[in-house]
Amino acid sequence: DRRYCSTQLGPHRADWQYQVNHKKAKDVLSRGQYKLLICAQTLALGVMLEQSVGSAPIVLLDDVCAELDRANRQLLVDCLLKLKFQVFITGICHDFLVKYQSSACQVIKVSAGQANISAWCNEVEA
Repeated sequence: DRRYCSTQLGPHRADWQYQVNHKKAKDVLSRGQYKLLICAQTLALGVMLEQSVGSAPIVLLDDVCAELDRANRQLLVDCLLKLKFQVFITGICHDFLVKYQSSACQVIKVSAGQANISAWCNEVEA
């Protein structure tokens, strides 16, 4: 790890391999199903971490809107809200994410190196 200046092994590398009916999950599941499986694994690991160290993890979910349909995005967000982890979600589905804008949940638009909360919310409302 020191030689490469990064951690080479661990759950954050998403190099787990799953099987469904003795076949690689990536070959059997749709991209959305596989993404949901990885998200479920990440959240389960977060719960285990929280229970073992007594502190909630910070979770990064990359572009969940690209591969999850509306129902599964809703399911994922409902789970995240119940777990109360600090979560960063990247994506281009601002119409979906903005509806969660509250004091406990901020949606931030980043464009050309500038972060802006209110501009994005106003775009969606207009």
